[in-house]
Amino acid sequence: MIVTSSLRLIAGALLVLSLALAGTANAKSFTMSGQWYQNRGQLVDIPINGGPVFCAGASLQEGCVGPFKPLNGGIPGGAVITPTNIGPANFTIPPHAFGQALGSQRVAVAIIPTVVQLVTSFVFNGPADFTQAGNAVPTFTANQVAKFRKNAWSKDPGQLGRAAPNFAWCPGVGGSACVPGLATPPGVDGIVTYIGGVNTFGGTMGMMLSGTGATSIQAPPIAVPTPLAGTVMVPLLAHLPIMGAGTNPQVGGVGYAFRNTVMLGSAPFFIGFMTSTGGGAGLITSTGPPLTDGGGNAVVLAGDTNINWGFPWTTGTVSVMNTEMAGTMNNTGTLTAMGSDSRNAAGGGRITLVAGGTSHRVQSGMDFEALEILVLDFADIGAVPSMGPAGLATVGLLMALSAGYAIRGRFASKK
Repeated sequence: MIVTSSLRLIAGALLVLSLALAGTANAKSFTMSGQWYQNRGQLVDIPINGGPVFCAGASLQEGCVGPFKPLNGGIPGGAVITPTNIGPANFTIPPHAFGQALGSQRVAVAIIPTVVQLVTSFVFNGPADFTQAGNAVPTFTANQVAKFRKNAWSKDPGQLGRAAPNFAWCPGVGGSACVPGLATPPGVDGIVTYIGGVNTFGGTMGMMLSGTGATSIQAPPIAVPTPLAGTVMVPLLAHLPIMGAGTNPQVGGVGYAFRNTVMLGSAPFFIGFMTSTGGGAGLITSTGPPLTDGGGNAVVLAGDTNINWGFPWTTGTVSVMNTEMAGTMNNTGTLTAMGSDSRNAAGGGRITLVAGGTSHRVQSGMDFEALEILVLDFADIGAVPSMGPAGLATVGLLMALSAGYAIRGRFASKK
């Protein structure tokens, strides 16, 4: 009788535990697919991915922020995601879920008068792991850059210093005191504005970039004597290398007021150049001889330094405006985008996050706005097929009952 009573107590306890934990065994997992778009000003996308094409009615989810979008989409991503709660579902994107390594890409840039061609061999990887980004900036730790949740502005370690879900920020000032012309260093006129949106949902996540690139810059023409045509005006060309790739994460989405620098190297001038026609129209096919001074030394286009500031991901609204003049012309540029969250309570569906930033080019004095888009689709793959707490409790219950009946039968036979 003592054995029978004990078995009944154990079975009852396991049954209660099984019922109590039954709901936790059905946590949903989702296959995540996504696109990560990086806009640098209104006219340039990084990566190139086929070059810029007119939006022509395209949506934000296709990378359309300004008048152009990349022809072949953004940086692709994919992973299996298990949200940690419901309504709105928090989630964490694992390291290396996003990546691209397409080798050399070359595109003509006819939409910017001074830029002829852009060539890159970039490799993208994100979220970055600690070994890649640990020495980039002391406050950047990669294990904190892939979490997305409600009220992330006050909970995310990557957003320390952010005082409210809504803010206006400019370099050297920040906060509610952000006014054009007060930035430090002087002349930096970028203004970043955030409106948190419903649930102030968001997070921080950075993209690492490695590889090389070059921007072919056209300078004002010079007078060149020719044997037959006399003196003619010939444009100059310099291939400025993009330096510093891989030493820092891209600033978009990494954290609140995250800052880094990117170097543009110097390059010699060439006298004149030729471009292709037809399918590859506008690509540089050849250059003239190097430009030299009276002593035979190469004349060089000096390098420059980009100082960049970036901000977190949000489903709210981001606006970035650079207020400046180019000579007597107003050169103000603005990028604005609003994220969205159409997922169901469990976390399935689509979420679009946006992140803003601003950059200042030190030597040339140019400022330009940046805005990134993260489009994530979560497809339901059903309940997690595992021995969760309820499953273990149920199996334990069956094993205990089986063992109990076996023991009971043995005692009964001996009796």
